[in-house]
Amino acid sequence: MSDILVRATRFHENGDLVRADMLYRKLLARAPRHAHALHMRGVLRFQQGDYSLAEKLLLGSMKQRPDEPWVYYHLGEVRRAVGDYQDAEAHYQSALALGLRDVDVYFMLGNVQFEQSQLEAAVASYSEALKLAPEDGDVYLNLANTLESMQRIDEAIAQLRMAIHYLTPVTALKLQLVRLLAKAGRGEDAVRELAKLDDVGVIENDQLLATTGALINCGQLEVGKRSTRHMLPRARVVTDDERSIHMSAHHESIISQIRCPMG
Repeated sequence: MSDILVRATRFHENGDLVRADMLYRKLLARAPRHAHALHMRGVLRFQQGDYSLAEKLLLGSMKQRPDEPWVYYHLGEVRRAVGDYQDAEAHYQSALALGLRDVDVYFMLGNVQFEQSQLEAAVASYSEALKLAPEDGDVYLNLANTLESMQRIDEAIAQLRMAIHYLTPVTALKLQLVRLLAKAGRGEDAVRELAKLDDVGVIENDQLLATTGALINCGQLEVGKRSTRHMLPRARVVTDDERSIHMSAHHESIISQIRCPMG
């Protein structure tokens, strides 16, 4: 049976979900209580959008191995995906209580805390994530967004600068930096950052308006007007349907790498 699991996991890691699922099902037909097969097929069904079956499989795995922290993390991902942020938070906390220290656990915990307006807790979770992965730009970005929501603008600016350092592309982030500097009343700094934008690229419509509005509000009236005229001819403005969400794509894939222990 271990050979079946190894081959299934290999297919899973390589993105061949059909073959992986076939082998997981074959193994579970022989050993219906195989904890790891239940776990990994639950992850696979999550990837395929079958949240109900994913949760059933993961709960089955948890019943067999209640001390396995990755099961709780993946259960948290399922609950987050269906919008139950409170339950997701509880599962992430259980994973941490069982000794799992991983950047994605803290990152996703911070995200669901943010969604529940638990902003201080979200800041603490993102800070723990950065202790584990100090070069993770996504964490800096979400930390910056959270700090801005708390009106801690100078701290948000510092974290956003770190996100810009580590993430690509950065045009949208640099525009966000311009907006935050203007929001903090640092109009001259905002103008200097704006002048560095040689290639605007793709921006969101509301981001352009927010940046321009912030410049105008901090006394940079003419610069705000010019920024709109300057950016629009060179930018493809993103519609609402295309906009990104708070939880970045980098961390959205539940199993871009399968980092569960083999069992």
